[in-house]
Amino acid sequence: MKSIVVYSSLTGNTKMVGEAIAEVLAPNCDIYKVEDNPDITGYDLVVVGFWVDKGTADAKASKFLKSIRNSKVAVYATLGAEPDSEHAKTSLQNGIDMLDSSNEVMGRFICQGKIDPKLLEAMKKM
Repeated sequence: MKSIVVYSSLTGNTKMVGEAIAEVLAPNCDIYKVEDNPDITGYDLVVVGFWVDKGTADAKASKFLKSIRNSKVAVYATLGAEPDSEHAKTSLQNGIDMLDSSNEVMGRFICQGKIDPKLLEAMKKM
């Protein structure tokens, strides 16, 4: 099975998770940053990773998720909150909901990651 991992990462955590997924799927797996806008034609599985921004996929990942058609897709996400929280579950589902109905969702995963230092600074000032 030929697979591709496409990720968007702010702090590096989503990238690390994507690299681990690609390693497990190796040797027939390619990995790209979402901004590389890779061609997913010919892949049996498309794995998309995003960091959670305001309760959904970040803007770059959102655009990519919306562009996928007629594929088997797995989606993973990272966020600063507890992965078992309602916010995490809803955020992951919001990202998945961006996929066109022609796709088949094969799996989903969310985990806690680093929090953007800029956000921590802003929260301290509040």
